[in-house]
Amino acid sequence: MIAKAPTRRELAPALGGWLRGTASRLRREGCEEGGFSLIEVIVALGLVVMVMATTAGFFVTSLKQSNGQTQAQEAAVLASQQLDYTRSVPSSSLLAGRLQPVVAAAIASPPVGVDLSQDLTSGGNYDTANPPADSQHIPLSMTSTVAGTKYTITTFVDQCYVSTAANQTCTTTDSGEGWIYRITADVTYQLGGGRGCANNKPCYYVASTLRDPGNDPCFNVNVSFAGCSISQPTIASISPNTVTTGSSTSITLTGNNFDAGAAVSLDTGGSVSNVNVVNATTLTFTLASDDTPSAVGTRTVKLTNPNGKFAYGTMSITTSAINVTSVSPTPLTAGSTVTMTIAGSGFQTGSVVSIPITAGAIVGTPFATANSVTLTFAAASGASAIGTWPATVTNPDGNSDSANFTIHQATLALTSVSPSTLVWGSTRNFTLTGTGFNNGARVTLDGLNVNESWVSSTSMTVALTADPSAATHTFTLTNPDGGNASRTFIVTKNPINVTSVSPSVAQSGSTKAFTISGSGFLSGAAVELDDALVTSTRTSSTLMSVTLSGYPSSGSHTFTVINPDGGSDTGTFTVTGGHITGVSPTSIKHGKSATVTITGTGFVTSGFGTATVTVNGSTSGVSSVTISSSSKVTFKYTITSAKGSYALPVQVTSKDGSVSDVFSWVVTSS
Repeated sequence: MIAKAPTRRELAPALGGWLRGTASRLRREGCEEGGFSLIEVIVALGLVVMVMATTAGFFVTSLKQSNGQTQAQEAAVLASQQLDYTRSVPSSSLLAGRLQPVVAAAIASPPVGVDLSQDLTSGGNYDTANPPADSQHIPLSMTSTVAGTKYTITTFVDQCYVSTAANQTCTTTDSGEGWIYRITADVTYQLGGGRGCANNKPCYYVASTLRDPGNDPCFNVNVSFAGCSISQPTIASISPNTVTTGSSTSITLTGNNFDAGAAVSLDTGGSVSNVNVVNATTLTFTLASDDTPSAVGTRTVKLTNPNGKFAYGTMSITTSAINVTSVSPTPLTAGSTVTMTIAGSGFQTGSVVSIPITAGAIVGTPFATANSVTLTFAAASGASAIGTWPATVTNPDGNSDSANFTIHQATLALTSVSPSTLVWGSTRNFTLTGTGFNNGARVTLDGLNVNESWVSSTSMTVALTADPSAATHTFTLTNPDGGNASRTFIVTKNPINVTSVSPSVAQSGSTKAFTISGSGFLSGAAVELDDALVTSTRTSSTLMSVTLSGYPSSGSHTFTVINPDGGSDTGTFTVTGGHITGVSPTSIKHGKSATVTITGTGFVTSGFGTATVTVNGSTSGVSSVTISSSSKVTFKYTITSAKGSYALPVQVTSKDGSVSDVFSWVVTSS
């Protein structure tokens, strides 16, 4: 039996023991000598080599760990330096040069370690300048190499909302405390030899800071220092709380924590000026309300302290003491007498109505309520009465307001439009006939301006620049004095008829070209296949050619020809899933199973269904159906009928569900 040689690991303890024993023995034997012998020196050197070999691995591991700690410390320093730099950039320049596509791409795939869940990462974190700013004050990404290690520094400048005054964390929910910038610096790097950190991903260090969107040095989160305030203002009252439109009013706010330099704004309906912080509880400003109906309503006053804290209060803007909104009826006919109603608000008992005497005369005494004044008015009959006139209501307190109405000449009538009925595309020229047409009268078609010409007081001509659609349309003639009259005409569709589609039956995959025959196909006609537009060519008024981009699926399909006037007609065709040209054999032993081969074209070999073959409309006696190619199908079949000759219809359903045509298989059962 051959003994196994000891390993180096097994020899090391024995060798060490032998060397130590030998050294000790030699030292005892030679103690009388004056020093160490050569043997002792050799033994000592061996011991040193063994100790150094044992500790070398520990030294290398310790050195690697020390290097990793140095890189982590350097990443922290770089992140801190980057945040310090962002604090030195003016708030107005934080986003300079940061283009939206680049920022969006960085947010979509953030570096390892970055958490943007607290950030509003859209709508305000990129440079909106167009063209973009030339200088990039805070690069989105940059690199720095220190002691041979490459560090990538990515800086995100997003927004978030201060959650509460007492606990100013930063979230994506607006609690009314305002928003600030949230700046995140991410430093990623690889250890020596391309090694990563956890899960072999790049090592990283992430740090964040918050920045005031303004340049106020007092703005800081949870920090108070000399000369600055973190107090939250409140508005207790606004006096006066109601003003009228078109007025300039001195307003006083009372409340708490009004800081010097506070600003005041109104959401809409007016402008603010002369803001004066009297003390911490009182502030005054001048409100110039707009003189428009849209200014009326409840308005929000916002007070904002320099520290970014703000408070809201509400007040009202109402109409002036009197407001006239409309006069009806208008227009009036010269020489007519009508009951006139003036609508508005703030009318008082005893209100007086005045209308220029040239326009006509007020008959009797007007009757006033808070929102309307009713009177009888006799319009003057002369030509001087034609025009627009003011009706003014004056309250007993002297406040007044007015609105306009119009007087036009004797009755305007539009009696006919010629042609009154036409087929689409036949003409664009019309004649309008009636009475009371004034020189300068304008015509509109369905509310849109057209090219018209005044011929006389009873005739005008109209030339359209485009064919009106197949529908009922309205011409409206309006005189310079505002009088108007209307008349309709009808445009009908051209007759269209589809008589055939060729081929009417197509084999799946056999053709993409079709011909549609019929009549009434107009220039510009289009074709839809099952409601989807396809490529088509109009050859003539009786012929359309269609070329499909893909093969139609098996089944029935519909072509629709659509004329530019909206007229349409349809034609159908059928696509089969395959074409059978032959079935063999034609003789099968009675009661025996035989392999039958179907030849043809268009059989589909792929799909998620099951290929089937029906004989005489049934799968009875059919088994082992295989579609080996687009031209060959095999199956096993057993004839159970009595001996004789049979004409059996055969049909193939491919795996994709497409169905072939039917082939009459004549087979003899012998």
